[in-house]
Amino acid sequence: MRLLRILFSPLILGWRLLLRPLQLRRRSRALLSHGWLELHVEGEVLELRPTETRGERWVRRILRREPPKRVVLSRLRKMIDEALADPHLKGVLVQIGPIAGGWAGADEVRQQLTRFRDAKVPLLVHLKGHAGNVELLVASVATQLWMTPPGGWAAVGSAAQGLFLQPLLSKVGIKFEVAARGRYKSAPEQLTRGDRSEPSREQTQALIDALDGALLDGLAQLYGTDRAGAIQRVDRAPLVGTHALAEGHCHALVRSEDLTGKVAEFAQVKDDNPKKRFRLVGAGGYLEARTIPPLWARRKKQLGIVEVHGAIVDQAPGGPGGSGRAAVEAAVVADLRAALADPHIGAVILHVNSRGGSVTASDGIYAAVRRLNQEKPVIACFGEVAASGGYYVACGARAIVASPLTVTGSIGVFAMFPTWPGLTERLSIQHDVIKNRSHAALYDPWGGFDDEARALADREVGAMYEDFLNLVATARHKTRDEIHAVAEGRVWIGADALRVGLVDGLGGMTEASERARKAYGKPLADEMVLVKARGHETRPLPFRPEKAAQLALPLEWLEAWSGPDASLDVLQELASLLRGRGPRPITLAYWPWSWR
Repeated sequence: MRLLRILFSPLILGWRLLLRPLQLRRRSRALLSHGWLELHVEGEVLELRPTETRGERWVRRILRREPPKRVVLSRLRKMIDEALADPHLKGVLVQIGPIAGGWAGADEVRQQLTRFRDAKVPLLVHLKGHAGNVELLVASVATQLWMTPPGGWAAVGSAAQGLFLQPLLSKVGIKFEVAARGRYKSAPEQLTRGDRSEPSREQTQALIDALDGALLDGLAQLYGTDRAGAIQRVDRAPLVGTHALAEGHCHALVRSEDLTGKVAEFAQVKDDNPKKRFRLVGAGGYLEARTIPPLWARRKKQLGIVEVHGAIVDQAPGGPGGSGRAAVEAAVVADLRAALADPHIGAVILHVNSRGGSVTASDGIYAAVRRLNQEKPVIACFGEVAASGGYYVACGARAIVASPLTVTGSIGVFAMFPTWPGLTERLSIQHDVIKNRSHAALYDPWGGFDDEARALADREVGAMYEDFLNLVATARHKTRDEIHAVAEGRVWIGADALRVGLVDGLGGMTEASERARKAYGKPLADEMVLVKARGHETRPLPFRPEKAAQLALPLEWLEAWSGPDASLDVLQELASLLRGRGPRPITLAYWPWSWR
């Protein structure tokens, strides 16, 4: 293969030289003479564009299915870099539709769009339909905000909802025994209480205050008011487009068909010459036109991304309520081993967007991250949420970076044991146990728990919590007591996590990329690549201690524990974890609350 590359390299270079004038002309004329870009912000917010096989692409085309709408942050950053360097840029129109994501992703999009405002580039934002909290957080960067007449201005503030099933379960004879460490570890409350506990209320209120604060600050900037003025606007929501205009929440009502003309009017462009009609240039096509491959470049090592997204599980979930995105231990570990074995990967970013999950799966992923970090720099980057098991797997990395609105922490442990001794009487069922050893049926769900079973469960959970604390303390270079003070299952918003020392920096993928490149110490390729294992990845070779000396890494690492669960509904997640486990206890570190 190398010989063929050498033989054909003169032909390739010649072909590139022939194409270069055309590429340069296309690049210089990408914005034409009017200089206005059009950008769509809608759908799921992702760091990299998901790979699509040729077969999947053909099936989609045959069935005439449109690709799902996405906001790819890596492309958005590159497009803005090119636009700000283009002397023809005069303004940007951003059309915002429903954003299928959380606050951290929306805040990252907003921070990137803020670069236009900082450069004094007019930024017109058009809300295509109903706009809630996260959509208006992004829209708050606008120079002018436009809406459709029937659209909705619905920045009503965030809320956390809890569903408490203990009264219902007690009526049918089902009880969940819980052994826990961490007074903020509130996940079992859905099954063991009839209301929310005070610690849970305290931490949830703190998170809502932080999210509402970010929204109010953005709206205050948009409308040129203070936070009190922004609160008045939020408390008037939701408003339909006509009412929003009447009350000054938007600057104009514009339908999609009239957008081009409205932008031309704003730009004071006369649109009466048929040969030079005002046009908006799509951001995707603009980026392709501005991107010119080098004539000849020495191949650099790449910065790889390994994803830990969704519930951290031992096996791929199946059955009702078990589908959806999940971080399956075998798959994630294979990706990490592939990054270790690939000579073209120089450094790795571990992108975590997970509430955690299985104990053993979290530990397996952590071990693979730690092993990879011994030979190649690994920087953990948190997305929307990296709580409990999601935080745990990142402890094997060299540094941890979050976004200001990331939800993280939740360092705590609980074991949950479903029992239903009351059903025997209600269903007229006789139950007995034959055993030799006293603990043979310790966690029998039909017989219920006695004091000895509760004491043993509490002892084991206590040991797991201590292991968790020690692991985090080692990774964060702190004492056990310092971590315990900010642990006990409490979740933190990214900015507060930095303050208490649970993360090393804020800035999302941009900050993580800079740290990874600096840690590698040599130039890496500009484009990041998503690392996916091909087939079965073999176990890595034993680590050589001299490499740790070269990387200035500690040789002793403590083994420990963690977990919570995923992007699915909390009850579906618990059901999927229960499925197939029989009477065994479910040991989790779990953060279930979500909001919009």
